[in-house]
Amino acid sequence: MHGDTVTGVTVIQIRPNKFDDGPILNQELHKVQKNCTAEELGAALATKGAHLLIDTLMKLPEKIANKREQGMMGVTFGMWISTLWTQKT
Repeated sequence: MHGDTVTGVTVIQIRPNKFDDGPILNQELHKVQKNCTAEELGAALATKGAHLLIDTLMKLPEKIANKREQGMMGVTFGMWISTLWTQKT
């Protein structure tokens, strides 16, 4: 896990025509165990994410009222990916 000791899951309110951009509705940190495998971490985060999503949906008006913008601290950027949309007939 590249030495990371903490990761987590986040539910955001998406913005039209954007990717991974929008205010945070709900978030939970997860401590990465020392000898954790990618498979173990993926399973733990999937479970945590499912519970977080259910919590967010059950309290959606409250979560929207208390949303917060994503900060720039810890942000990483990947390569730009473009897509071609074609319609098959």
